[in-house]
Amino acid sequence: KDESDTEVLFQSLIHLGVEKTLEMIDGMFAFVFYEGKNDTLWLVRDPMGEKPLYYSSHLNNTFFSSEASGVAASSINKPNNIDQDALLQYLHLDYIPKNKSLLKGIQKVLPGQCIKISKGEINKINYFSYIQNKEKKIKLQEATESIGQLLEISVKERLIADVPVGIFLSGGIDSSL
Repeated sequence: KDESDTEVLFQSLIHLGVEKTLEMIDGMFAFVFYEGKNDTLWLVRDPMGEKPLYYSSHLNNTFFSSEASGVAASSINKPNNIDQDALLQYLHLDYIPKNKSLLKGIQKVLPGQCIKISKGEINKINYFSYIQNKEKKIKLQEATESIGQLLEISVKERLIADVPVGIFLSGGIDSSL
């Protein structure tokens, strides 16, 4: 009705379902979708993991948020104790790998993953994998010649928005390209 990306996503989920929609969408996103007809909750995160999504499930209750603190504030798993292993990993690596968070009982949806919660059963589905999407090997010259065109296509696709667009350049390799 209004052509916003949120409404397009919502209508696609309603009319095509989660799996088919995930085959079609591209970009950064995290969303939660409830299918009332079969009492199923979907938690979905984009393939690169740009948008965070945390959750906690306990006794047929699921809490979710874009921040672990949001889940902790609403969770029935109180008090939320620090996960010592996750803390050690953070201190060693400067990030927390896998689906853990700093708080016990609160997990993150992994990049390229959707979590389907239906009838108290939690199924984790990896809908995207770098290995599955590995292209054929190409020569350096061919890669060098195609990078400009691929970058131009990628930037054009991300300039389509229903709000003003801003670009932040960090000076890194991708910004320099």
